[in-house]
Amino acid sequence: MTATLLVLGMIVAINPFRAADAAPEADPRRAIGVAGLAVLVLVVIAGALSEPLLSAVGVTGASARIAAGIAMLASAVRDLFVSPDPEPSLPGWRAGIVPLAFPVMFAPGVAMLAIAGASNRGVAVLVASTLPALVLTALAASAGLGRRLLVAVGGAAGALIATLVVLDGVYAI
Repeated sequence: MTATLLVLGMIVAINPFRAADAAPEADPRRAIGVAGLAVLVLVVIAGALSEPLLSAVGVTGASARIAAGIAMLASAVRDLFVSPDPEPSLPGWRAGIVPLAFPVMFAPGVAMLAIAGASNRGVAVLVASTLPALVLTALAASAGLGRRLLVAVGGAAGALIATLVVLDGVYAI
């Protein structure tokens, strides 16, 4: 998996428009900041545990990329066709934890991509690949770009990139 594919994968797996749509109206910047920090910590943990995790279940990095692409594709299809339901949320900045960090931003596709990306490129490249997605999420929330049409556009881009991640895993086998 190239670093470029990992960056694009993180952007579409997080889908900044979906996160902006889920941001609380009261204090979106603070909630997005908390969510971004939580996601970054979880990505680092998933990346650091990727090799032992994959070894424990007997899965290769290529197979992990296929699984990541499939998980990303499921989220992309959801973003494309299903309007997001308002999630129950904690009050104030704690909304950055629930629903922003969980389940909106750190979804199964992000977790699997973190594991597959770190097994292939290392944790440092994984962290560097995650930062653009978090910056774009903060910008989308600040600009109020959480609209249904943009979430669907993010889903369409997600389907494309997820397909490329799956193909990357298949070609690596």
